Amino acid sequence: MIAPTAYAQQTDDIDISGVMKVSGVSPMVGTNFNFGGGNTIRTLGFFSANSSGINDSFVLDLSYLRNFNLSDVESLDTYWGINLHLQFDDTVIGPGALFGTSYSMSKHFAIFGEAGLNVFIVDDSSFRSFGMINSGLGIEVSW
Repeated sequence: MIAPTAYAQQTDDIDISGVMKVSGVSPMVGTNFNFGGGNTIRTLGFFSANSSGINDSFVLDLSYLRNFNLSDVESLDTYWGINLHLQFDDTVIGPGALFGTSYSMSKHFAIFGEAGLNVFIVDDSSFRSFGMINSGLGIEVSW
């Protein structure tokens, strides 16, 4: 008998959801790309503009999140992650780590809270600092 090879060609589904997070950077909006059973790539952005064009800024936050279970509650997920916080007006780079919890209130809606620690490096000087600016609360809406 010949075994079918259809399983070798299957790929994991990618679920996409919208995210809004309130943190030390103000409200950021973006997208979660969930794939491979517990892996997520999250992009968040924030743009601040004023009429004079002075002090306009754009912040981009890229994160890899990995779920793990601390409880038997199906609607409660715990995760850790690594992220890169980029601010383009002052050329600030902030690599860091995250730890968070998400609670699914329904099939399409979840709330989450997370704590993150980043190291901020400013390009035009040797200034470096630590901060928890990436810590915050948010919502996730899937469709």
